[in-house]
Amino acid sequence: MRVLSFFVICLFLIAGCQSMKIEDKDAAFKEMKIKVNEKLGAITLTKKEKIIYFAYGSNMLHSRLQKRVPSAIPLGVAKLDNYSLVWHKESKDGSAKCDIIPSNPNDDIPDEVYGVLYEFDPAHKAALDKAEGLGFGYNEKEVKVLYKDHIVTAKTYYAIDIAKKLLPYEWYKAFVVTGAKSNNLPIEYIKLLVKQMTKQDKDTFRKNENQEILNSLKPDLKK
Repeated sequence: MRVLSFFVICLFLIAGCQSMKIEDKDAAFKEMKIKVNEKLGAITLTKKEKIIYFAYGSNMLHSRLQKRVPSAIPLGVAKLDNYSLVWHKESKDGSAKCDIIPSNPNDDIPDEVYGVLYEFDPAHKAALDKAEGLGFGYNEKEVKVLYKDHIVTAKTYYAIDIAKKLLPYEWYKAFVVTGAKSNNLPIEYIKLLVKQMTKQDKDTFRKNENQEILNSLKPDLKK
């Protein structure tokens, strides 16, 4: 029945896209794919050649990731068990960024990480690797995440340059928190993100540039 529903949706989508421009068709397909995933939990509908990616930091924000990876389609919220979120990845801009580490029972931090699962075209993997500094600040690995009651294998990045005493800039934390809120991550998890201490970015141009991006978001995403 679920498969039949999917094909019915596809038929309507194809019929409605006949008179659209190529860009409009692509946007319409992405929008419909998101709706299909929400209704059917359709990780099984993802084509094998697509890359499944688990974002837990600023890339949870759709608009931010899609500027780097135009083909990225959000599938929904996912949870990574037995890992903890920390803010200790040393960035070249002099601040800290998010990282995930295996949980330690002696640490007083949650042993689960929430994030957003995406699929995207492998042709855009190099762009994401460059944005994340693969091999220079982050490495990648596969993790098992819980998505719509299914265990899914996804690619993600983890830090190799660590500075535990660094703090994130205010604007970076704002990207992470906004991404968490816009994707409806658990309230208690968002509260933990909000509590993270930050520091001011003394680079006025960089600070204002990122603040403008935040200000350009829809009002409901900034709440």
